Amino acid sequence: MKTRCAAVSVLTFLLLACSQAADKISPSAAPTQALSLAAGYVSGSSEIPADHFLFILVKSESTGSGTCDFPVVEQAPLTFWYSSGALEINSSGSTGWQTDPNLVDVDGPEIKGLGFFGYLSSNDYSLGGGIHDEIYYIIGLPFDVPSMSFVIHSILKDGTVVAGVQEKVYQFEPGQSWVQVSTYKDERFPECQIKNTFSITNIGILDRSALKFSDEPIFP
Repeated sequence: MKTRCAAVSVLTFLLLACSQAADKISPSAAPTQALSLAAGYVSGSSEIPADHFLFILVKSESTGSGTCDFPVVEQAPLTFWYSSGALEINSSGSTGWQTDPNLVDVDGPEIKGLGFFGYLSSNDYSLGGGIHDEIYYIIGLPFDVPSMSFVIHSILKDGTVVAGVQEKVYQFEPGQSWVQVSTYKDERFPECQIKNTFSITNIGILDRSALKFSDEPIFP
């Protein structure tokens, strides 16, 4: 996987700029969510049934408007892909950009801990296109990702997750998301307005049969 990172250096350079959009939120930007605040939860509690796992998906999706002359990015194979209730992970594992100490790379075809925490960063074609993704084990609770101001406190048997985002603790039912939209400009292309949508979604608890480890390259 280390050699793959070198082969997609252009993709890394472009997507890093966009994946940092959550740190450049304009003062008028506000999170949009229909989540209930959590109360009376027990941090560290998990009720995941046997032969099941939790999947949390974080996305950083960027689109451009105006004059955006970013070079086109050739799509590299992905580490994982989630679609229609099925999660596919490359058997070779993951080597990601994130440096939070609680993020343990998926390093082989097995489930460790309570499930998986996936991160996906994408640009539309005006920004060169391209998708980069990373996947990590949720080893235990609480599961803290400081760089995203996100922490999972507990997991209920129906798949509801009690998690903190930016100093508030919410109940994420399966399928619910916390979303924040921001806009910024890249100094290289001052006439290009970039809109970033950052979302944290509780996919929920999946059956072991919904997980596939693949030896073949994964493309969206």
